[in-house]
Amino acid sequence: ESWGVTPDYLVGHSIGEIAAAHVAGVLSLADACALVSARARLMQALPAGGAMVSLRANEDDVRPLLTEQVGIAAVNGPTSVVIAGDETEVLAIAERFETTKRLRVSHAFHSPLMDPMLDEFRAVVHDLTFHEPTIPMLSPVDTPEYWVRHVRDTVRFGDHLQHLADHDVTRFIEIGPDTTLTAIAQETHDGIFVPLQRKNHDEHATITAAVGRLHVAGVGLDWAALLPGARRVDLPTYAFQHQRYWAKPVRDNLPVGGHPLLGPPVELADSPGEVVFSSRISLHTHPWLAGHVVHGTVLLPGTALLELVMHAGETVGCDHVAELTLTTPLVLSADGCLLQVTAGQTSEDGHRNVAVYARPDDGTDQPWTRHATAIASAGGGQPEPLVGVWPPTGAETVSLDGFYDGLVHRGFDYGPTFQGLHAVWRRGEEVFVEADLVADEQDDRFGLHPALLDSVLHATTFAGLDDGSHGGLPFAWQGVTLHRPGVPAVRARLARTAPDAVSITVFDRTGDPVATVDSLTMRTAPVAAPTTDLLFALDWVPVELVVGAPEPDVFAVPAGDVRQVAGATLAALRSWLDSEGARVFLTRGAIDGSDPAAAVAWGMVRSAQIEYPGRFVLVDTDDDSASTALLPAVTTAEPQLMLRAGTAHAGRLARVASDAEPAAWNPDGLVLITGGTGGLGTALARHLVERHGMRHLLLVSR
Repeated sequence: ESWGVTPDYLVGHSIGEIAAAHVAGVLSLADACALVSARARLMQALPAGGAMVSLRANEDDVRPLLTEQVGIAAVNGPTSVVIAGDETEVLAIAERFETTKRLRVSHAFHSPLMDPMLDEFRAVVHDLTFHEPTIPMLSPVDTPEYWVRHVRDTVRFGDHLQHLADHDVTRFIEIGPDTTLTAIAQETHDGIFVPLQRKNHDEHATITAAVGRLHVAGVGLDWAALLPGARRVDLPTYAFQHQRYWAKPVRDNLPVGGHPLLGPPVELADSPGEVVFSSRISLHTHPWLAGHVVHGTVLLPGTALLELVMHAGETVGCDHVAELTLTTPLVLSADGCLLQVTAGQTSEDGHRNVAVYARPDDGTDQPWTRHATAIASAGGGQPEPLVGVWPPTGAETVSLDGFYDGLVHRGFDYGPTFQGLHAVWRRGEEVFVEADLVADEQDDRFGLHPALLDSVLHATTFAGLDDGSHGGLPFAWQGVTLHRPGVPAVRARLARTAPDAVSITVFDRTGDPVATVDSLTMRTAPVAAPTTDLLFALDWVPVELVVGAPEPDVFAVPAGDVRQVAGATLAALRSWLDSEGARVFLTRGAIDGSDPAAAVAWGMVRSAQIEYPGRFVLVDTDDDSASTALLPAVTTAEPQLMLRAGTAHAGRLARVASDAEPAAWNPDGLVLITGGTGGLGTALARHLVERHGMRHLLLVSR
């Protein structure tokens, strides 16, 4: 409210309705605290025992099964019912339903087992003062007897949601320690659901993101209160041009884009049937990807590459990924990268080859790198729904205390979006998990959100894989089928199929299949980021010199003692500082190293070129007269030239092929370390000796 957000309706779930009643003005703060305190004290004084179980069932199907000791504790939706009461009788009723979950509670709240406390609680309640609500509530909260029945009767949260939907309420804000009510409401209702807090997430970041979602959903905010001292500025204007520049698909039967990571498909004109998707992704356009850090480097998750392949395959009628191999990790920088996903022509057996390529979006001409190859087909099988008690009988709870902190020490620094794993059980070589998405990142345009599936894969840590793949990264997928897209929360079963592989079956919270993976092979995460195509070398390329400018002055660097040559070169530089036009320093043997003195002269003049750009030119020539004839055409347009056999060559940076032989230290060679007696120089010298076996080091101080 202090930020300008005020509710039109207030709804509470169980004890949350007391907080809602206080906000609505029904109870003073003191009376609300007294009500909570008495309720808690009397409940905890009851005998321990009882049980509460959530059922995927309709209320009409459950009610005939109730007994004197079992009641309906909550109706959260059309197919979401919670029963509570005597433990034996509750579990007997639960066995009649396929999808169930036992709640972790100390007592069977909202059940007949609450009856012994009602009289004493009634005495407390009748001493409180109740007022009419100033904000509409959907229960008669201003009557004492309502609060007595509230302890014992059914929580009708689902009815309240339906009432709000019938009155065109589309924006819901959850105030509580987590996203429990948001998850319940989203299963059956459309709208904007914004939780203000989330378990194990930074409160400041969570509520700030929530306020941002409310703003874009049209909720008015008091910006002066939210951002004290900030001032409003006008946005720059521009001409609105209603002309589209996006490429259109060649065939009408190919859908337009809409995927968060890929643009629309385009069929190649000279290869009918072959389709290309393209897009650009970066940490600016998709900031949630910054939460996938492996050994200090932001990598595109392997689950995102799977999502790209699944989307491309589904678009062209191949909804089953038979095989997918991740060949090279994709490093994400602030500049981002350009993506291309290709789906080849359909083969005779109905398969298509799919590949994912990327290259840096930094304005350079770096080549495309293939990061994944796959085979897609049609007709993935449909698994059976998840039935029975959840978690399965015999599964033991695995503590996740400190789990993500422990991953940091192993090189996996996951952000909030990738910390969705919140419950794990283990039974032999089977692992059962629950995972969900941060509410702010829920996006039903994904088939299976990469961060959600990645959170599920974190549980491979408990699947008994060998050391080479324990806590590693996805490497090879087999038999992947998506059955239900866009779910924000899942349950999953992982089972080891090989020393380094698991099978995965993913379900939604109701037990319906979401995705199946026949086999996923894991590999150890690379300690260092891949550096393909990032090595450059100096290359001398032919250039054409055109005679026409005034003939330059030439200083022929003499041969001789290094000290004498350096002195003569320095004197020439000083004498030419105030002169106009090109001044050429002519050497022989400087580039190939045959004349060390000439090489020293090159180094001195290159330093002068940096301080006085456009003033000096370096030319290294041979003894060919045709090379000498080119000197009149030398200008400052090319500051460094090599003349060989009558042809001028200019220095250019050239990318070294990725398959070139890697550079290696020669332990018998000599290494010169300038500034070598300082701290960094000493550390470098120690590193070269201990790690590379160098035996000859020359350390030179300033």
